[in-house]
Amino acid sequence: MKRGTTAYAAWTTLESLFRDNKGIRALYLKQKLATTRLENFSSVTAYCQEVKVLADQLTNVDAPVDEQTLVL
Repeated sequence: MKRGTTAYAAWTTLESLFRDNKGIRALYLKQKLATTRLENFSSVTAYCQEVKVLADQLTNVDAPVDEQTLVL
């Protein structure tokens, strides 16, 4: 950011960067969700929490996960 840049300009620049990154981020998160395995966690609770975090992150990048995918 340059000196004298307004907060609005800074915000719109950050928003633009985030939106440009959404597709790649969604692809990464979907891959991570698909490869998350129960045996890599100490408990079912820890596994479910990780799946929930990934699902929430996907929703944040406009790629929500449907219930059937979460169950599978």
